[in-house]
Amino acid sequence: MNLIQQAIIDVLPARKKQVSKGWISFNAPCCTHRGETSDKRNRGGLLPTPEGGFSYHCFNCNYKTGWQPGGHLGYRVRNLLNWLGMPPDQIQLLVFEAMRNVDKDIVQQEFKKKSKSFKPVDLPDSGNVSDLVAAGAHKLDSNLNAVVEFIKARGFSLDDYNWHWSPDSKHGLNQRVMVPYTWQGKTIGYTARSINNDSRLKYFNQVDSDYVFNVDAQTPERQFVIVTEGPLDAVAVDGVAVLTNEVSENKAEIIESLGKQVIVVPDQDRSGKRLLEQAIEYGWGVSFPLWEKDVKDCAEAHLRYGKLYTLRSILADVEVNDLKIKLRSRTVFG
Repeated sequence: MNLIQQAIIDVLPARKKQVSKGWISFNAPCCTHRGETSDKRNRGGLLPTPEGGFSYHCFNCNYKTGWQPGGHLGYRVRNLLNWLGMPPDQIQLLVFEAMRNVDKDIVQQEFKKKSKSFKPVDLPDSGNVSDLVAAGAHKLDSNLNAVVEFIKARGFSLDDYNWHWSPDSKHGLNQRVMVPYTWQGKTIGYTARSINNDSRLKYFNQVDSDYVFNVDAQTPERQFVIVTEGPLDAVAVDGVAVLTNEVSENKAEIIESLGKQVIVVPDQDRSGKRLLEQAIEYGWGVSFPLWEKDVKDCAEAHLRYGKLYTLRSILADVEVNDLKIKLRSRTVFG
């Protein structure tokens, strides 16, 4: 029995009982947090495993979670510990304990287990911008040339990502830079960003609502994953993007199953406040980089300061304590 397994057994309700095949049953604490009536029939079940981990299953609201040595202590496990009454500082210590003993092979197994099969969306008739420019197509089409200038004006090179362009005028695609979305090496959707700043529809998205952008680029040797709001922000810092300021539980599980320290960089405007609040909810770190006041996100920082300085400024100013995050957020969001 290891520290984490022992800690969850110690925090179980006093009125518990050992049942068949090693399961420990007790009144499930999760039901009232998931819109169900309070459990009074011992429908919560915890199964300690011989390897030193555990599985949890509520047979009332069907909440499931678990942990095994070598894996990270995910959001759903932390929820369970919180509902069982474990103090937040103790939960955080267990998170650090799990991270200290992470096994990359086990993390990869967790990721594959939690990966989704996103329904693919075909790309419109389009081509890689760099290839089109090499063929001289930008000299023949002013819209493609404007897309090339937009990419460069944002501080990116044509080789920084697999930028695409379509001559199709439907949805104004011929005046947008397309960002293909991949998942496990397969293209499953895209977003098309307008090159006109006064456009009413800045992004035209075609992708599953639970998709997290740029997960494929998060290689096993990386120690952290930077979470941003938009795809250009993610490209700027080699991070991932949740494509909104709302992080669903499915998105959170995808991010956490990477098994890395999570660092959220919210946009420094009203929309970023919600992303910061959810970072606190999920127990993630938040960065408050020292950028000038008119620099609102990672893409703008990349343009102003360059990639290396932007990354260094993010990593140099990370908070993990909830109270400190809330206090520092006041200087950004009021």
